[in-house]
Amino acid sequence: MKIDAEHTALFGALNEISDEGLLALSAEGEILSWNAGACALLGMSREQALGKRLDVALCDVRAATALERTRRDGAAQFRWSPPDGRSGKVTIDLRLTADANGATKLVASVRCATSL
Repeated sequence: MKIDAEHTALFGALNEISDEGLLALSAEGEILSWNAGACALLGMSREQALGKRLDVALCDVRAATALERTRRDGAAQFRWSPPDGRSGKVTIDLRLTADANGATKLVASVRCATSL
């Protein structure tokens, strides 16, 4: 199935209205995309997050370990809570994928841990 501009726009709209945090990352873990749900759940703006490695943005060694596991095993999950306690714990699921050109990428979803 060919993905056209209309489908891309629809997915983009769904991404922005989702309460779940959705992230796209480079193979090295650099944050490429960060939706409104991620802003709310992780307590930082797109501007604060984009271009940083996930483990650096979250200031958490567990994120670095999860990135390594995802590259090795294809998937990983970890729990995180902001150091200042401004929001509750979240669960972050990472998956290995490829973009349309076949380049390795990572995607992540972020959910409130209490809703599990």
